[in-house]
Amino acid sequence: ALLQRPALPTDGHALVDEGTMALVAALGYTTTDDWTTTAPHPLEPGGRPNPLERRAELNAYWRATELVAQDRRADAKPLLEGIFAENPANVQALDLLAEVLIAGGEHDRAAEVLRERLRHPPERIRTHDRLATCYEVLTDRERAKLHHRRALELLLLAHTRRGEHREADRVRELIRATE
Repeated sequence: ALLQRPALPTDGHALVDEGTMALVAALGYTTTDDWTTTAPHPLEPGGRPNPLERRAELNAYWRATELVAQDRRADAKPLLEGIFAENPANVQALDLLAEVLIAGGEHDRAAEVLRERLRHPPERIRTHDRLATCYEVLTDRERAKLHHRRALELLLLAHTRRGEHREADRVRELIRATE
Protein backbone atom coordinates (compact mmCIF):
# COMPACT_ATOMS: atom_id res chain seq x y z
CA ALA A 1 0.00 0.00 0.00
CA LEU A 2 2.87 2.38 0.73
CA LEU A 3 4.31 1.83 -2.72
CA GLN A 4 1.02 2.89 -4.32
CA ARG A 5 0.96 6.27 -2.57
CA PRO A 6 2.16 9.16 -4.73
CA ALA A 7 5.46 10.67 -3.69
CA LEU A 8 5.50 14.30 -2.59
CA PRO A 9 7.39 16.58 -4.96
CA THR A 10 10.76 17.77 -3.68
CA ASP A 11 9.91 21.34 -4.74
CA GLY A 12 6.53 21.32 -2.98
CA HIS A 13 7.31 24.61 -1.27
CA ALA A 14 7.16 26.33 -4.68
CA LEU A 15 3.58 25.18 -5.36
CA VAL A 16 1.85 27.44 -2.81
CA ASP A 17 -0.51 29.98 -4.38
CA GLU A 18 -0.95 33.60 -3.31
CA GLY A 19 -4.25 32.93 -1.50
CA THR A 20 -2.63 30.28 0.64
CA MET A 21 0.29 32.62 1.38
CA ALA A 22 -2.18 35.32 2.51
CA LEU A 23 -3.97 32.83 4.76
CA VAL A 24 -0.67 31.65 6.25
CA ALA A 25 0.37 35.28 6.82
CA ALA A 26 -2.95 36.06 8.52
CA LEU A 27 -2.26 33.22 10.92
CA GLY A 28 1.16 34.67 11.70
CA TYR A 29 3.23 31.94 10.09
CA THR A 30 4.62 33.73 7.09
CA THR A 31 8.38 33.82 6.71
CA THR A 32 8.59 36.46 4.00
CA ASP A 33 7.10 39.79 3.01
CA ASP A 34 7.53 38.95 -0.67
CA TRP A 35 4.05 38.04 -1.92
CA THR A 36 5.11 36.08 -4.97
CA THR A 37 3.63 32.71 -5.82
CA THR A 38 6.80 30.98 -4.68
CA ALA A 39 7.05 30.25 -0.99
CA PRO A 40 10.51 30.18 0.54
CA HIS A 41 12.17 26.86 1.03
CA PRO A 42 11.47 25.68 4.61
CA LEU A 43 15.15 25.62 5.56
CA GLU A 44 16.03 29.09 4.24
CA PRO A 45 16.33 31.95 6.74
CA GLY A 46 13.06 33.84 6.99
CA GLY A 47 13.96 37.04 8.79
CA ARG A 48 12.42 35.93 12.08
CA PRO A 49 14.53 35.77 15.24
CA ASN A 50 16.35 32.53 15.79
CA PRO A 51 15.01 30.98 19.01
CA LEU A 52 18.50 29.82 19.93
CA GLU A 53 19.69 33.44 19.83
CA ARG A 54 16.81 34.46 22.12
CA ARG A 55 17.61 32.10 24.97
CA ALA A 56 18.59 34.91 27.35
CA GLU A 57 15.31 36.70 26.62
CA LEU A 58 13.33 33.51 27.14
CA ASN A 59 15.16 32.75 30.39
CA ALA A 60 14.48 36.30 31.63
CA TYR A 61 10.79 35.94 30.75
CA TRP A 62 10.43 32.62 32.57
CA ARG A 63 12.28 34.00 35.58
CA ALA A 64 9.93 36.99 35.59
CA THR A 65 6.88 34.70 35.49
CA GLU A 66 8.29 32.78 38.46
CA LEU A 67 8.79 36.01 40.38
CA VAL A 68 5.25 37.20 39.62
CA ALA A 69 3.88 33.83 40.76
CA GLN A 70 5.81 34.32 44.02
CA ASP A 71 4.24 37.80 44.36
CA ARG A 72 7.63 39.43 43.80
CA ARG A 73 6.52 41.81 41.05
CA ALA A 74 9.10 44.46 41.92
CA ASP A 75 11.85 41.91 41.22
CA ALA A 76 10.22 40.87 37.92
CA LYS A 77 9.84 44.43 36.64
CA PRO A 78 13.50 45.07 35.61
CA LEU A 79 13.63 41.75 33.74
CA LEU A 80 10.46 42.59 31.83
CA GLU A 81 11.56 46.17 31.16
CA GLY A 82 14.80 44.77 29.72
CA ILE A 83 12.88 42.46 27.40
CA PHE A 84 10.62 45.35 26.34
CA ALA A 85 13.64 47.55 25.59
CA GLU A 86 15.33 44.85 23.52
CA ASN A 87 12.29 43.29 21.83
CA PRO A 88 9.07 45.36 21.97
CA ALA A 89 7.36 42.70 19.84
CA ASN A 90 7.50 40.08 22.65
CA VAL A 91 3.78 40.12 23.36
CA GLN A 92 3.93 37.76 26.34
CA ALA A 93 6.47 39.99 28.06
CA LEU A 94 4.39 43.09 27.25
CA ASP A 95 1.30 41.50 28.79
CA LEU A 96 3.17 40.51 31.94
CA LEU A 97 4.93 43.87 32.22
CA ALA A 98 1.58 45.66 31.99
CA GLU A 99 0.20 43.42 34.75
CA VAL A 100 3.19 44.21 36.98
CA LEU A 101 2.94 47.95 36.31
CA ILE A 102 -0.80 48.07 37.04
CA ALA A 103 -0.30 46.12 40.28
CA GLY A 104 2.39 48.65 41.22
CA GLY A 105 0.11 51.61 40.50
CA GLU A 106 2.14 52.77 37.46
CA HIS A 107 -0.88 53.27 35.21
CA ASP A 108 0.81 55.84 32.93
CA ARG A 109 3.63 53.47 32.09
CA ALA A 110 1.24 50.50 31.85
CA ALA A 111 -0.87 52.39 29.30
CA GLU A 112 2.28 53.05 27.26
CA VAL A 113 3.19 49.34 27.30
CA LEU A 114 -0.37 48.31 26.43
CA ARG A 115 -0.50 50.75 23.50
CA GLU A 116 2.67 49.09 22.21
CA ARG A 117 1.00 45.70 22.78
CA LEU A 118 -1.89 46.74 20.53
CA ARG A 119 0.58 47.16 17.66
CA HIS A 120 1.30 43.41 17.67
CA PRO A 121 -1.26 40.72 16.85
CA PRO A 122 -3.30 39.11 18.15
CA GLU A 123 -5.69 41.73 19.45
CA ARG A 124 -6.83 40.61 22.90
CA ILE A 125 -9.78 41.37 25.14
CA ARG A 126 -7.52 41.61 28.17
CA THR A 127 -5.30 44.26 26.55
CA HIS A 128 -8.27 46.56 25.93
CA ASP A 129 -9.71 45.82 29.36
CA ARG A 130 -6.42 46.71 31.06
CA LEU A 131 -6.08 49.87 28.97
CA ALA A 132 -9.59 50.88 30.02
CA THR A 133 -8.61 50.36 33.66
CA CYS A 134 -5.49 52.50 33.21
CA TYR A 135 -7.45 55.31 31.54
CA GLU A 136 -10.09 55.21 34.30
CA VAL A 137 -7.40 55.67 36.93
CA LEU A 138 -5.83 58.44 34.82
CA THR A 139 -9.33 60.03 34.54
CA ASP A 140 -9.45 59.83 30.74
CA ARG A 141 -13.07 58.69 30.56
CA GLU A 142 -13.37 58.81 26.76
CA ARG A 143 -10.40 56.52 26.17
CA ALA A 144 -11.57 54.23 28.97
CA LYS A 145 -15.00 53.95 27.36
CA LEU A 146 -13.46 53.29 23.93
CA HIS A 147 -11.35 50.41 25.24
CA HIS A 148 -14.15 48.93 27.36
CA ARG A 149 -16.32 48.90 24.26
CA ARG A 150 -13.62 47.26 22.13
CA ALA A 151 -13.10 44.59 24.81
CA LEU A 152 -16.84 43.87 24.71
CA GLU A 153 -16.81 43.72 20.90
CA LEU A 154 -14.00 41.17 20.98
CA LEU A 155 -15.84 39.18 23.65
CA LEU A 156 -18.96 39.21 21.46
CA LEU A 157 -16.93 37.97 18.52
CA ALA A 158 -15.43 35.15 20.61
CA HIS A 159 -18.83 33.98 21.86
CA THR A 160 -20.32 34.20 18.37
CA ARG A 161 -17.51 32.16 16.81
CA ARG A 162 -17.94 29.46 19.45
CA GLY A 163 -21.70 29.37 18.92
CA GLU A 164 -22.42 30.55 22.47
CA HIS A 165 -25.60 32.43 21.59
CA ARG A 166 -26.86 33.22 25.11
CA GLU A 167 -23.51 34.68 26.11
CA ALA A 168 -23.33 36.62 22.84
CA ASP A 169 -26.79 38.08 23.47
CA ARG A 170 -25.76 39.08 26.99
CA VAL A 171 -22.68 40.87 25.64
CA ARG A 172 -24.79 42.59 22.95
CA GLU A 173 -26.98 43.98 25.73
CA LEU A 174 -23.91 45.25 27.57
CA ILE A 175 -22.70 46.97 24.39
CA ARG A 176 -26.11 48.60 23.88
CA ALA A 177 -26.05 49.78 27.50
CA THR A 178 -22.71 51.53 26.95
CA GLU A 179 -23.91 53.53 23.93
